[in-house]
Amino acid sequence: MPSSQPAFLTADLLELTLTIPFKYPFLMHALLAVGSAYERHLTSSPNIPSRRTLSEISNFSHSTSLLGEQLCKSVVPQTKDAIWACATLYGALVFVAVDATNPEDAWPLKDSACDLDWIPMVDAKWVLWSLMDPMRPDSIFRCLADTYADLRIDAPPTGVHGVPPLLARLCGLGEESTAETNPYFEAVHAISQLDGSLENREYIPRVLAFLSCMSQSFKALMARKDPRALLLLVLWYNKASQAVWWIHMRGKVERPAICLYLRRYHSHDADIQELLPNE
Repeated sequence: MPSSQPAFLTADLLELTLTIPFKYPFLMHALLAVGSAYERHLTSSPNIPSRRTLSEISNFSHSTSLLGEQLCKSVVPQTKDAIWACATLYGALVFVAVDATNPEDAWPLKDSACDLDWIPMVDAKWVLWSLMDPMRPDSIFRCLADTYADLRIDAPPTGVHGVPPLLARLCGLGEESTAETNPYFEAVHAISQLDGSLENREYIPRVLAFLSCMSQSFKALMARKDPRALLLLVLWYNKASQAVWWIHMRGKVERPAICLYLRRYHSHDADIQELLPNE
């Protein structure tokens, strides 16, 4: 089970973020929803998926309704911080919003309208990043500048340096490959960098960088259940689930579902089968 320590919270930031919600109900409800989800994480079996609680669902719903009202008003600097904090919490809440408790009922084996809702949520967060500018001098998040700077992939401009040969071959990466010529390029390099210690300060930012580095073409491949894109998602889950609790919660059901899908419908692809983790 991943560490129970919240990522990236300094003492000063924690103090500030615990006072702002009392001024902004949309953020308070988001925090209550995350708190309920985290309690579910702590009290459920490490390997058995669990359904969302009424508290998670109702507080998330109240938060989104109140945030919609807030966005129709003028936005002052402190409100910008509250909105950005809320968007960050939404990223976790959307990720844990999986109601299937059996891999056979989960994506990609079964389809539903909200299977990949976390993808547009990632895109929406970066739109809000530009609008709310949490790195502005008066933002409470300014102290996290170094952490946000780590949310990137140190991929070479070309080539396969650091990539396991079998993975490079499967995804068609060669010495001349770039992010522009190969839709798997950044995802492959992102996963290949996750071999360090969980205690490394850069480990969690690199885990989260995978979510923000996905190209639109790679997202489209995932939506089409492309086997290579699905394999990369499984390999990421293997690393990320150990480090981030809300990724672990989704991974408990989606990771085995993807493995079943690839074994069932792509058993003929020897490279995929070799790279698939053992259940």
